[in-house]
Amino acid sequence: MMALDSSVYVGASTGETGIDVLAVRDPDRSENVLRHLEWIARHDGRFSNREERERAAAWLAARSGGLPLP
Repeated sequence: MMALDSSVYVGASTGETGIDVLAVRDPDRSENVLRHLEWIARHDGRFSNREERERAAAWLAARSGGLPLP
């Protein structure tokens, strides 16, 4: 999830014994978050979410000085 103003990125996942939650303020300053969003933007698999992919790609394209998508 990304805040509408792009100030916070939140990710969550279920595991065998619990739920993992990650919240990152100013995600454009985190190389790990940027790599993850690039992966989402590129990944077109059976279980991928088209809307999430498009939003991640649009956010990455809109950032100034962003990392290029291969």
